Amino acid sequence: MAIISHIRCPKCHSLNLYKFGKNPLGRQKYQCKECKRQFTSYSSSFKHRDYPRCPKCDKATFIHHDYKFYTNFWYGDKSCYHSFSVVKLENINPTSSQSLIGKLSFKRMRFNLHIILTALNLYFICNSSTRQASTFLLQTQNTKVSHVTISKWVKKFTPMFEVIKNRFIPSINFNSDEWHADETVIKISGKRYYIWFVVDSETRFVVAFHLSPFRNHTQAYTLFNHAKALGILKLL
Repeated sequence: MAIISHIRCPKCHSLNLYKFGKNPLGRQKYQCKECKRQFTSYSSSFKHRDYPRCPKCDKATFIHHDYKFYTNFWYGDKSCYHSFSVVKLENINPTSSQSLIGKLSFKRMRFNLHIILTALNLYFICNSSTRQASTFLLQTQNTKVSHVTISKWVKKFTPMFEVIKNRFIPSINFNSDEWHADETVIKISGKRYYIWFVVDSETRFVVAFHLSPFRNHTQAYTLFNHAKALGILKLL
């Protein structure tokens, strides 16, 4: 094989190369005899991608591994050998908590506001079931409300409680340095689902949650991508 004298290896910068066929686009491929790295030559019209520079030595980098959710970059100079990763935010789906559907207003409701808020507080804050909330309203307010109606209220006004939670986040004192993440299996209409949580260790505040029929790394990336926004707020 003929040795190429005007092209250097992008990994070890060696000139000891030989031709190694062509890629599907028809560009000439080379292989380094020193480090065995394979690379492709580019024409003068090729526009080099704007890869991030090495955070350690501030030199140009190349892609070491390209995955679905992140890209691993590397600068292979012997004085550095630094590797780092950049997350692909566009490939991470939003959590189920970010796609809640419902009402943000109590207008045109048959029951008055006090009855609805009492039932919602019993369910969300006091951990009461819909049947217990129905019994409580009948005994204390002399108002007969079906547990099915209360269940519909819970689904309908869930986004409102999400808005209230977001308003209180800046005032919460996250005085811990640890978050606990875990998932558990639940059944909805006879089907298995996984509910994912990230909880602050001191305040027990639910930083993020995600409901999914799967338990894999894709769902984990989705959960932590949503939780990291609050982590940035915490650092500020």
